[in-house]
Amino acid sequence: QYNDCATGYLQLGRYEEAIEVLEKAIELKPDYAEAYSNLGMAHFMLERYSESIESQQQACELTNYKEHTCIAALAAACAEQKDFDKAIDYQQKAIEVVGNEEFVGLGVRVSMANGLPVVAGILPGTPASTSGLAANNIIEAVDGLTTTGMSLEDVISKLSGQEGTEITLTVKRQGKDTSEDITVTRKRIVPPEMAEYTKRLEVYKAHKPWRE
Repeated sequence: QYNDCATGYLQLGRYEEAIEVLEKAIELKPDYAEAYSNLGMAHFMLERYSESIESQQQACELTNYKEHTCIAALAAACAEQKDFDKAIDYQQKAIEVVGNEEFVGLGVRVSMANGLPVVAGILPGTPASTSGLAANNIIEAVDGLTTTGMSLEDVISKLSGQEGTEITLTVKRQGKDTSEDITVTRKRIVPPEMAEYTKRLEVYKAHKPWRE
């Protein structure tokens, strides 16, 4: 609850209020990695880079350096302190972690609604983005197999597969009475953060801080 409130403050640029709320959240739950990361972000926006580094380090340690967003944020804060060696090291780690998130699939995010899988979002530049699939499409079947009774994990497993293979989804669009089949070819999906993280690394190697 505190972290959700702080997220709202961050979006509004009310960083001091976000810090106050996040410190309360951490007091209640000392192992709250996301709260530490958001606290680091608030300090960063106020140009308190030492405090930002301390908070992001806590977030990284709590997640065993397996969450790329806080690692990249730590790198950015180090760069602002002109500690480019550390910035480069952390940014390389962020790239390594996000690289481990590559997968073969369609590039579609799926959630469950009323017991059926629904397209929750589509990653740009993926097979799904040019397939005709759209947000809120209900996936009624995968390769002719009904999704009724399937768990979310089962559906996601069926969407993944060998690179270059085809999969046919039977989907129903909002406001439509009939379903349609959409065939998509699976492809290796690179997380969208990879391109930006690589650019950041080159900036740090040039001994410059990252600017959006």
